[in-house]
Order: sequence, then structure tokens, then C-alpha cells
Amino acid sequence: MATKIPQAKSMPEETFAQHLKVANIPFERQFYPPPEKRWPWDFAIGDEWMRDRILIEIQGGSWSGGAHVRGKGFQRDCEKFNAATRAGYRCLKFTTEDVVSGKALEFVEGMIE
Repeated sequence: MATKIPQAKSMPEETFAQHLKVANIPFERQFYPPPEKRWPWDFAIGDEWMRDRILIEIQGGSWSGGAHVRGKGFQRDCEKFNAATRAGYRCLKFTTEDVVSGKALEFVEGMIE
């Protein structure tokens, strides 16, 4: 069995993680929400037992034709978001521009206040 090599985090994900740390907002990375545990989310915010926990995806490549804006990737994202919403999670999606400008952090802070 091959050793699973950890995947490097993207620059927007690392930036957003730093923003959350500076804002003193606790978070978890690469969260697999129950009940399906099929799709990892970039970030989860809130107590693990909260049904309305916030799940966040940072979408890179939105202007360069990345996987999330092409047919198959977009279809997978729809399934992922719908499954998490059905399970009671609040789902957010941000672009690199949202992260770099601070809009993503501002939005999250507004949701948890």
C-alpha cells in the first residue's frame, strides 16, 4: 500500500487560515462532514457538535479555467454543497480575490457575531 502524501495547501487557503488566526476564530482544516464524509471542506468553523457549523471552500482558478468552473468539477461541487446543506451545515464559497481583499473574513465575522 502506497504512503499517502499530504497535499500542499494553496496560497489562498494559507492566507485565509492566517486571517482566521489573527481574528481569533477557531477553525479546522480539511473537514469531512458527517453523515457522508465523502468530500473534504477547506475549513470548518464552530463547535464540532453544532449542526449549523459553517463549512468553507476557497475556490482558486475561477478566472483561469480551474477544475471547479468546468463541467465535471462544477457538478461535484454541487453535490458536495447540497449534501452538506441537507445535513444542516451552512456552506460558504469564496474566491482568491475574496480572501486577499479581506471580504471573506469580513463575511465570516458577520456570520458568527
